[in-house]
Amino acid sequence: MLDELVVDVAFHLDDILRHAQNPYSCNWNPPRLETTLSQAYFLFIGKLTHTPKGVKVLQKGEIFGRLKELIRNLSHEHYAKLIVSSLYYGEDECR
Repeated sequence: MLDELVVDVAFHLDDILRHAQNPYSCNWNPPRLETTLSQAYFLFIGKLTHTPKGVKVLQKGEIFGRLKELIRNLSHEHYAKLIVSSLYYGEDECR
């Protein structure tokens, strides 16, 4: 079940990346992140970074690479703030 949730998160992160020129056309667009529970997915990713098993699940789903790509390729700080504030930096993968 956790793997399925990570696959869903990966799908939405890819959707944001596909709409990099106009992130307002994707499901997790900046206004929706502020008014719905969509931002909770980023908090969920952050919770998973607190445990070695969670980090492995995120690595398997290639979530860290997608997060790095989001920060590199998008000019909207909403995503960067959510990513940076949610991760646990005790694990090497999050540094």
